[in-house]
Amino acid sequence: MERVSRPPCTRSTRACDYWNWGPGAVRPACCTEHLLELIGFTSDLLARRGIVHWLDFGTLLGAVREGELIAWDGDADFSILQSQEQAVLALGDEFGAAGHRLDTSHHGLIRVLYSKANAAQLDLFMWQTSDGRLLPLDKHAWPGMASRLAFSERFIAPLGEVSLHGRAYPAPAHVHEFLREHRYGPGYATPAPPIKSAGLYQDFDIEETTPEIERLLERIGAGDRRLGELRSRSRFSHHRAFELWQKAALPISPNTRRVRAVLAEGFRERPTPTVEGLARSVALVEQAVCEHEHPSAGLVIRRAERRLRRLTEVLLARMRRRPHRAGFPFGVEAAEHSG
Repeated sequence: MERVSRPPCTRSTRACDYWNWGPGAVRPACCTEHLLELIGFTSDLLARRGIVHWLDFGTLLGAVREGELIAWDGDADFSILQSQEQAVLALGDEFGAAGHRLDTSHHGLIRVLYSKANAAQLDLFMWQTSDGRLLPLDKHAWPGMASRLAFSERFIAPLGEVSLHGRAYPAPAHVHEFLREHRYGPGYATPAPPIKSAGLYQDFDIEETTPEIERLLERIGAGDRRLGELRSRSRFSHHRAFELWQKAALPISPNTRRVRAVLAEGFRERPTPTVEGLARSVALVEQAVCEHEHPSAGLVIRRAERRLRRLTEVLLARMRRRPHRAGFPFGVEAAEHSG
């Protein structure tokens, strides 16, 4: 596919939606620059105020694996202690003076946005301490992470250090053990294609992983990338309104015949709940691809109803100043943290 030349995003423009730029698209240099500015400023500010913080999730993984941000990661991740939440919130004016702003509408984290217009973000995940362990406030996980979030306090008391783009940042001690046992499992060092659509998979523990589950995840990823390619073909794909309009037309639930067909392909034994859930995700994303590739007149009314209902839900959620979690099954921000 021919690459289209796009102007870099700035503090006064929307962040680049490179996830809609077709297969192989990765974060452009402008977005990398903004994320590194957020990471450096936030770390310096928290350190000056004595607030304990450390790189975590995809940002930590990229630092350990490559010394850089993962090429397709769209945000940055720090962790802090919940006991210091108010100390962080008290820094709102200092973040604002640098052109950034704090968003507290998401449970379990404080989000630092690059600017009012540009939503490049750094997430500060909060952790509770209990009997020598750190427990997450936000228990959202991705494949293989259902029970691997909590960890021993020994990983942060004291903290270690890693290098990211040539600069040292605080990180969990015994970092390879941390990534292997409490984040991404034994395959953490091997990059994997991203799954950029939120809501396509259910939580499960990495110990459940089987060749069948891996095949289902590969099919989800392939369908997800195909959706991105189809979206990127429109000259309007860089507009936020068009992006929401497209996503609102995607199916809410998969056709049951598609689910049965997926389960019939190589699953001789009774499927586990995880397999059933992932089979539904495969059917859902492949149905969405089919609807994009072969639109029919019969879908027009159903799509209009979906769009109006979901856009109404989003508007109501924003009016209530709380995160919208029930609407789009294909969100844009959950990509594959594990790289």
